Amino acid sequence: MLAARAAGHAVQTLEGLQEEAADFVGFIADQGADQCGFCNPGFVMNTIALLRENPDPTDDEIRAFLAGNLCRCTGYEGQLRGIRSYLDSRKGGAAHGA
Repeated sequence: MLAARAAGHAVQTLEGLQEEAADFVGFIADQGADQCGFCNPGFVMNTIALLRENPDPTDDEIRAFLAGNLCRCTGYEGQLRGIRSYLDSRKGGAAHGA
């Protein structure tokens, strides 16, 4: 998006979402999905947007949100596992780092 199109709108960057992101980024790292770091900011922003819209997404819904983010290392499965692990932990399922 061109910056001029954002005129008059609030813009939130990753730096402003660090507290919200801190809840789940460790789960993604536990899956080895942060190899080169190129895609991490986009995955974090996409995951926050997804969970705001849908706090209990299916794997297909997670994949749909991740699809627009270029990852050159992992093939997206690690991110999917990390997000799923985070969601399961919120429901009282598998613990972080397990």
